[in-house]
Amino acid sequence: MKNLIRIAVEQRKIVLFMALLAAILGIYSYMMIPKQENPHIKVTASMVTTLYPGASPQDMEELVTKKIEDAVSEISEFKQVSSESAKNVSVVIVEYHNDADIDKANQALREKINRVKGQLPKGCLEPEIDTDLAEAAGMLISLSGEGYTYEQLSYYAEAIEDAIAGIDGIYKTKLVGNVDKQITVKVDTDRLNQLDLSFGEINQILYAQNVEIPNGALENEAGKLYVRAKGFYQSIEDIKNTIVGVSPENGGILRLKDIATIEMELKEDVEKTKQGEQSAVILTGYFKEDKNIIPIGKKVRETLESLKKNLPQDLILTEVIFQPEDVQKSMKGFTTNLILGMVLVIVVIFIGMGFRNALVVAMGIPFAVAVTFIAMKATQVTFQSVSLAGLIIALGMIVDNTIVISDGIAVRYSNGESKREAAINATGAAAMPVFTSTLTTLAAFVPLLFIPGDVGSFLSSLPKVVIYALTASFISAVFVTPALLTMVIKRKESTDKGTGKIKERFMALLQLGIKRKGRTLAVALLLFLLTVGVVMPQLKVAFFPKADKDVLYIDTFVEKVGDLKHTEKIAGQINQLMLEEPEILDVTTGIGTSMPKFYTTMMPFPNKENYTRAILKFDIKKSRRFKTKTELALYLQEKLDAQMIGAAATVKMLEMTDTETPVVIRVLGEDMNRLKAVSWELEKRLKDTPGTINVKSNASENTFEYLIDADTDKAVMMGILNSDIQQEVSTALFGSRNAVFRKAAKEYDIQLISNMKRVNELENLAIKSSITGEKVLLKQVAQIKLEPQIDSIRRFKKQRSVLVTSDVKPGFSPVDVENHIENVALKDIDLDGVKIVFDGEREKIGENFSNMGALGILIFFLIYSILLIEFQSFIEPFIILLTVPLSLIGSMLGLWIFGKPLSLTALLGVISLMGIVVNNAILLIDYIKDARKQGDGSEEACINAVNLRFRPIMLSSITTLMGLVPLAVSASELFSPMAIALMGGLMVSTLLTMIIIPVIYLSFESFKNRFAVKAT
Repeated sequence: MKNLIRIAVEQRKIVLFMALLAAILGIYSYMMIPKQENPHIKVTASMVTTLYPGASPQDMEELVTKKIEDAVSEISEFKQVSSESAKNVSVVIVEYHNDADIDKANQALREKINRVKGQLPKGCLEPEIDTDLAEAAGMLISLSGEGYTYEQLSYYAEAIEDAIAGIDGIYKTKLVGNVDKQITVKVDTDRLNQLDLSFGEINQILYAQNVEIPNGALENEAGKLYVRAKGFYQSIEDIKNTIVGVSPENGGILRLKDIATIEMELKEDVEKTKQGEQSAVILTGYFKEDKNIIPIGKKVRETLESLKKNLPQDLILTEVIFQPEDVQKSMKGFTTNLILGMVLVIVVIFIGMGFRNALVVAMGIPFAVAVTFIAMKATQVTFQSVSLAGLIIALGMIVDNTIVISDGIAVRYSNGESKREAAINATGAAAMPVFTSTLTTLAAFVPLLFIPGDVGSFLSSLPKVVIYALTASFISAVFVTPALLTMVIKRKESTDKGTGKIKERFMALLQLGIKRKGRTLAVALLLFLLTVGVVMPQLKVAFFPKADKDVLYIDTFVEKVGDLKHTEKIAGQINQLMLEEPEILDVTTGIGTSMPKFYTTMMPFPNKENYTRAILKFDIKKSRRFKTKTELALYLQEKLDAQMIGAAATVKMLEMTDTETPVVIRVLGEDMNRLKAVSWELEKRLKDTPGTINVKSNASENTFEYLIDADTDKAVMMGILNSDIQQEVSTALFGSRNAVFRKAAKEYDIQLISNMKRVNELENLAIKSSITGEKVLLKQVAQIKLEPQIDSIRRFKKQRSVLVTSDVKPGFSPVDVENHIENVALKDIDLDGVKIVFDGEREKIGENFSNMGALGILIFFLIYSILLIEFQSFIEPFIILLTVPLSLIGSMLGLWIFGKPLSLTALLGVISLMGIVVNNAILLIDYIKDARKQGDGSEEACINAVNLRFRPIMLSSITTLMGLVPLAVSASELFSPMAIALMGGLMVSTLLTMIIIPVIYLSFESFKNRFAVKAT
C-alpha cells in the first residue's frame, strides 16, 4: 500500500488528470442515468384470468378455479395462491418465493396452464396470463369538454394517441373510456310472439345478410381480377328494411322495422370515464424503464401543445397523472437537499480546518460523487427517491477518510517533515485504520443488499449507492488527497482550528471519567437500560409510510348490482362531494372500471357494473385545514361515510409497498355461512376498537337472481330443448352482437335485444322448438324462481376465505389494533369450523424486522471479523463494538424527541450505524496500541489518543451529521426517521465513545494486570 501511495504522490500530475477524467465521466454518467419516480419493484406474482360465460360463482370455483390452483401449485417456485370466483370469471393470483427466478416461474406457469386447458369445461374461454403486475402507466391525460360525445372525444383522442405513440421512450399507449356507438335492434317481444319467428332466426338473418366472403377471381385481357360481392348494409335504412319473413298465404313481406326499433346509440352497460361531471376519454402512456422520463415528458408536452393548435378551443386536456413532472419535482427536492448537505459539510470543514487543507478535503466530495455516478451507470442504478437518499446519507461520510489523512499530513508537516515525506508517511500510517474503518462501514451496508421481498427490492439502491460512495472516498483519501496536499499545504496553518476550548473541557471530562471508572460505566449502562426499558416501548412501530404523492383515490362498491346507470349516479354524487372541498383540484372517475393502474403497488379490480374508482388530485396548501394528506383523507372518508347511502366508498392513499390496509384478518374455512358469520362479528368488533376506520368485510350478503327451472320431461315432450330456452333467453335479455355495420371505415356492432324489462314478460316469451318449429310459452315448460346466490367466492391457499380489513386513524397503531383483536376480541367469538390468520402490517413488521435483526447479527460478526484481523486480538474488537449500544441510546432518544416512529427505514439507520460508529473507536484503539508499543503507560496513551484524535473524530462526525440535516428536516416520511436515527446515534456515540472506550480499555487493562499478579 505504501509503495502505491508513494507512486501517487510522486506522479501527482497523472493522479490529478485521472481524477479530472473521472469527474468528466461522472458528469456524463449523471446525464445518462435514467431519472424515475421510484425504484422498480420485482413483483413475484402473476395473474390468471379465465372467462366462462353464464357460469355461477360455484361453478367457476369447482370447474375452473380449483383446477388452475392445483396446476400452478406444482411450480417449483410456488409460494401460495389466492383466487376469486365470480359470475362468468375466475381470477387466480400465483405468488412465488422472494428468491424465485421469475422468468423461469412464468414459463412454468404457461406450461401448467396449457396442460390444464383440456380439463376446463366446453365454452370456457382460454385463460389469460398476466406476468407483469408491476406495470403502471406513467401518464393519464383526459380529454373532455362541455357537450362533447364519447364518439367525438374518441376521434380527437385517437389522433393524439397516434402522435404520442411515436415518441421515443413510450412503449405503449391505449385509450380508456372511448365508448363506441352501436346499432341497437330492439325487438317488440309481444309482436315476435305472434309470429313464426325466433330471436335466433333473426340473429342468423342479420349475420347472413351482412357477411362478406372472398369470391375468387376471373380472367380477362388485363389479367386476373378479383371478385367481391358488396356487403348488403350501406345504411341504417338497409337494416330496417331487412326481410325477416314472408307470408306463405299471401306473400306479404315482414321487415325488421315492423317488429323492432333500430337506432344508432352509445353502447349501454359498458365502462365509462368522467372528468369532473363531463364525459371523458383517457389517454394512457407507458414509459420505458431504462429511459430518463423527464425529457420524454417534455417532448410529450411539446407534442400536446403543437396538437392543441388544431383542436377545438373548448376541448380540455387534463394531466390526471404525469409522472415526468413528479420525477422532476422529486429530483429537484432531493438535489436541493444534496447540494445543501454538501454546502453544510464544506462549511464545517472550513471552520474546523485550515483553508488549504479544507479546500483539498472539500474537493474529495465531487470526486467521490462522480465515481459514484459512474458506478451507478455501470450497474444500472437509476436516479429515484431511494438512490438519492443513499447519496445524501453517504455525503457526510465521504470526507471522513480524507479528514483523517489530511490531518495526519498537516501534523507531520508542521513537525518538520517535508511535504512529500509527510504525505507518504502520514497516509501510509493511516491507510490501514482508514481501510479498516471503511470496511466496517461497508460491512454494515453490504448485507442490506440481501433484504428479501419487495421491501428489499425497493431499498436495494440505497446500500449500493453508499457502498459506491464510500469506496470512492477511500480511493480519494489514500491517493488523490496526498497528491493534492503536497501542492498547496503550508506550515503556518493551524491544525487545531475551532476546537481548542471545546477540547479542553472535554479532556477534563475524560480525566474525571478515568478517575471514576466504575461510576462512569454504571452511568453508561444505566442510560442504555433506560433507553431499552423506557424510551423504546414509547416509540410507535411502523412499517412503510404512504407514498409522497398528491393523489388520493376512492374505490366504491354500489349495493345495487347490475345497474351501471345507478353506479354512474353514485359516482356523480361522490364527484360533487369531493369538488366541494377547496383542496381537491380535480376528480377523474372510472365507472365500471378501476382505471389504468398508475402506481406500482395499486391493486387493479376487474371491471364490474357496481364498481367505480375516482382519482383525486389535491393540494393541501390551498387551505390551512390539514397538515398532512392523512388528515385530508380521514376528513374525506368521514364525509363520505356520513353522506353516502347505498354504496361503500373507501378513500385510499398510495402505498409504497403492497400493504393496502394496515389491519388484515383472513377467515378461512369451507362453510360460507360460517365464514360470513365470523367475519361480520370480527367487522363489528373492529368497528368498536378505538382508532379504526374503513372497517370492511368482503363477505357480502347473498344477492338474488331469477332461476329458470325447466321441467325437462315436459319440455322435451313439447319439442323444446334446453338449448332452445338458453339461446332465446340469452339473446332476449343479454343481447347478441353477431353482425356489424360498416360506415366511413368504421365498424359498429349490431346488437339484437328485446324490449323486455319485467319477469312476467319473460314468462310469456315464446320459445321456438328447434325440432318441431312450434312455439311454446316459457311458463308452459318452466318456472321462474327468485333465489339467493353467492356474489363471489374467494380462496386463499386453496381454502375458502373472507377478508376483514381496517385502516387506522392517525395516532393509533395497527399493531395495537391486531393485538387487541387477537388477545381480547377473539376470545368471545365462536370460531368453530374456521381458522383466523392475521396478515396485516403487524405481520409485515414482524417478518421484515426479524430479517433486519438477522442482518444485524450478521453485520456484527462481519465487523468483529474485520477488527479481529486488523488488531490480532479478541478483546480490542469487543471493546470497539461496545460503541454500538452507545449509538442505540442516541438513535432511540432522537426518534422519541422528534416524535418519529421506529419504522423499517429507521431500523435500517440503526443497523447502518453499527459500521459507522465503530470508526471513531478504531482510530482511538489504533493510536493507543501504537503509543503502548513506544513505551507510554495505559492511561497516558488513552489521554493522548483522545487529545490527538479529537479534531478528526469531531470533524468527521459533524460532517456526517451536517450531510444528514436536509434529509432529517425534509417532509420525507420514509427517510426522515432514518436520518434522525443516524444523527442521534452518531452524535451520542461520538461523545460517549471518547470517554467510555478509554475507560473500558483501562478497566480491561486493570483486570488483566490483577489477573497476571494472581497468576504469579
